[in-house]
Amino acid sequence: MSTATAEPATSTLRLSEKDISRFWSKVRKGTVEECWDWMASTNEGYGQFHVRSKGRNNRLLAHRVSFALHNGPITSDVYILHKCDNPKCCNPDHLFPGTAKDNALDAKSKKRHCHGVKHGCHRLTEDQVREMRALHGLGITQVELAKRFGVRQGHVTKVVRCRSWSHILTEASQ
Repeated sequence: MSTATAEPATSTLRLSEKDISRFWSKVRKGTVEECWDWMASTNEGYGQFHVRSKGRNNRLLAHRVSFALHNGPITSDVYILHKCDNPKCCNPDHLFPGTAKDNALDAKSKKRHCHGVKHGCHRLTEDQVREMRALHGLGITQVELAKRFGVRQGHVTKVVRCRSWSHILTEASQ
């Protein structure tokens, strides 16, 4: 029984000429400025390219394959980011390497990260954050605020210091 692996290190997987030809047949190429969209299988918007190697089914992210074909092998710890913000894009001119931190900062700068009430694990509403900060400004302790709002004191610290919910400004700072 074969197993599927998600994104092995591209540097250890060798693509045959047949695989490379099959890969590009699934990309709608355009000009250098245009996105080259992946036209086959996707997962969460990102193109998936399936390759069998050494008895295993390997699922590769299409934009990573494109980047590796144009720039050489990449390891699994290297993120490949999109300048164009199009997860289906395989245009190597739209791709650049980075770290996990680079990826998070890129998402934040493009307002693609989940924060506040859009985050699936949020415990507070925007109004509660404003209220918590106002009450803290009046001298109510973080421990008291944690009890009042049903969160941990460490979470209160992050909220009142604007390390979380930083997109919500208090009235005093507006």
